[in-house]
Amino acid sequence: MRAIKATSRSTARCAERALPVLEDRRPNVDRPRATIESLRAWERDETPMNDCRTAAIEAHAAAPDAIEAGVPDAVEAVRAAHQAAAVADMFERSRHEVPYAAEAIKLSGTGDADRKAERKWQGERGRLGVSGVASPLVVRSHR
Repeated sequence: MRAIKATSRSTARCAERALPVLEDRRPNVDRPRATIESLRAWERDETPMNDCRTAAIEAHAAAPDAIEAGVPDAVEAVRAAHQAAAVADMFERSRHEVPYAAEAIKLSGTGDADRKAERKWQGERGRLGVSGVASPLVVRSHR
């Protein structure tokens, strides 16, 4: 359990770095931040894992709003928060927040330079695999 909680702290940090993208583009969408707060509470044994699962589902429900609004960077930030919280329930998802967070930052900034800087930050914190690839997950394009 300690390993899962240590991983959840790391996934939360990655997702939190993408949240400002969402909050800038969709300031009234607070479910993803609440999801990360739920994950942090679970890490401290203040809430059960089921609360994280529920919060992850609620965060993901914010994605259609961002898609409809035409803000793909916000969509990726929502997905990063959703995947981070899902770690409490499904440990094998622990690398999925990485590409979503990097894509959110890329789409909101100057492109590949920002994504590369984010991936470097993630790698320095052990969030990338041995090959340098975070996950076999393909980040969907919304353009």
